[in-house]
Amino acid sequence: IVENYDFDGLELNFARGYVLPAGKQWESRDSITDFVISVRDMLEKLETGGRKPCLLAVRVPETIVGCHFDGLDVETWIEKGLIDILTLGCRSFEADIQSFRSLADNLPIYPTLDAHHASDGYMHPGINVLRGVVANWFDRGADGVQTFNFPYAEGSPYGGEEWESYLTLYQDLKSVNRIK
Repeated sequence: IVENYDFDGLELNFARGYVLPAGKQWESRDSITDFVISVRDMLEKLETGGRKPCLLAVRVPETIVGCHFDGLDVETWIEKGLIDILTLGCRSFEADIQSFRSLADNLPIYPTLDAHHASDGYMHPGINVLRGVVANWFDRGADGVQTFNFPYAEGSPYGGEEWESYLTLYQDLKSVNRIK
């Protein structure tokens, strides 16, 4: 994909469930770290060969404890400079931005706003809740927001009656000051 398409970045999504044997995730963490290293090495090799730089993002659970539970050694990835962007979470409005920020002061952190899956009970919550969540994230040090499953047009699958809230939030995000 990276060889054939000229895009700016690639994201590895580890936030939607673990890929390691149940109960042995943390002790198997090196296999995931080796995979992340191999992707970083591939991107650097392509860049050396003339491809424009391609950023590497990883999406991980919203807490460091959650990362460890899934066998994701984010501390090592950051320490070795393997990733360019860290995206947090998937199914919750809670993201422990400050703990991740303490690991890497200069690494962009983007919590994920998933409009369709919500473990904290919200499904299509409306613009006021969306604005509140995003404002809290920025207040806690987020550099931006990643959206997932955002039905922002009338008639979108899973859009329900709140599709206009998602479109409005996108419009609001053009100016972070409108959110804060």
